[in-house]
Amino acid sequence: MAICRPQGRYAHLNNAIAALEKFCLNEQAALALIALVWREVRERQVHVESVGVSPQSIAQAATAFRPIDDIASRQLRARLP
Repeated sequence: MAICRPQGRYAHLNNAIAALEKFCLNEQAALALIALVWREVRERQVHVESVGVSPQSIAQAATAFRPIDDIASRQLRARLP
């Protein structure tokens, strides 16, 4: 079953927040989870370097992680705890 939100299937956090009921979350819980995940993703290079991942592998995976500015509006980012 496809979930299409206000902006279709565009993969960004504003669309995910628009589908809170599909994730069985209230807004406060969803925002807290987004903030938690983003803190870890933001520090990913430190984590992967600490376990010896090669610079080439880090570079290959880098495009899988988009900056939060690319996937969440300024208004949504301001609501994160």
